[in-house]
Amino acid sequence: EETISSKVDAAIKELQKQLMLKEGEKKGDDKSKSGKEGGEGGAMGTGEYSPEGLQGDIYKYLLSKGMDDTHALGLMANISRESEFRPGVLEKGGGGGVGLFQYTSEPRKSNFLKAVPDYKTNWKGQIDYALKEPGEPAPQWLAMKFSSPQEAADWFMRKWERPEEGIQNTKGPKIHAEYLKSLEKYRTKKGTGGSGSFDFGGMDKGGVGGSVAEYITGDPNTPFGRFDKAGHGTTSNYHDHIGFKDRSTAVRAYNFFKSKNIQVTEFKGFDSVGGHASGSLHYSGLAFDVPGAQWGGSGAIGSRDYSGSAKVRTVLKEFLGGSNAKLAKGGRVTKPTRALIGEKGPEFV
Repeated sequence: EETISSKVDAAIKELQKQLMLKEGEKKGDDKSKSGKEGGEGGAMGTGEYSPEGLQGDIYKYLLSKGMDDTHALGLMANISRESEFRPGVLEKGGGGGVGLFQYTSEPRKSNFLKAVPDYKTNWKGQIDYALKEPGEPAPQWLAMKFSSPQEAADWFMRKWERPEEGIQNTKGPKIHAEYLKSLEKYRTKKGTGGSGSFDFGGMDKGGVGGSVAEYITGDPNTPFGRFDKAGHGTTSNYHDHIGFKDRSTAVRAYNFFKSKNIQVTEFKGFDSVGGHASGSLHYSGLAFDVPGAQWGGSGAIGSRDYSGSAKVRTVLKEFLGGSNAKLAKGGRVTKPTRALIGEKGPEFV
């Protein structure tokens, strides 16, 4: 009896984990209020994030479909607000909303149920349907450029979910902000991903890969990283931002850029970090900026600034690849090739 009981308890805890419930909490304990939304009103999210279980799986699934961090987090903020990541939840108070996105209005609800009849256990099917729902603007949303997950989340809510005005303008954006804020403690934890195996290095920051956690630029032509017109592409403060996953690599990169006669600023330990907040990569000594003013002064943003950013990326690639490495699409290696992997001493591939 004790053996069976322990197995039952373990199974219950695992189910609670998958349903994102705290231990001892029942689904009926949901205290969220019913939303009277014209589109897909439903249970409001708690604003809390956990990389364990379904939330982490959903994030990785969105990235696997080619979605960038900004869109992925924007969509997750909506799911948090609507259903608290419970695929089979029914709207509290009998409002009729179903699923991750709380489909409520007709014929959208009926079309959804017909397309994903097993929605209670098929969260991937729910997401796939939402992103290609006939007559709805999700494809347009995916093609758009957003400066932040908050902007992506609010657009999706207003144009796709279409709640009532009060939720559109105040409650919805506030809950999105609370949820996205809960991600911060996982983003800059020395490039590792908080708890579990879920990696948050570079989340919403234009992660390049390898030792680079962030690359943000004011250049819309960037082939990697994240273009940010509002913060990095302004005429008064055009610059490139580069963050790393460890201090030693950041220091080496800083010195490498200086050796190329490129001005770098706001690197902790070498100069002021400005007004960057505690916990940021700048404050932690893991990031520096490359000011665009060095490319030719101030004024309208144009080819001069973009050429400067392209130079920054060339130097960054050179630093990451080492002096003897060629950055290409890859192919058969026919002789020993020296490459910098991040360990001490030379490595041979």
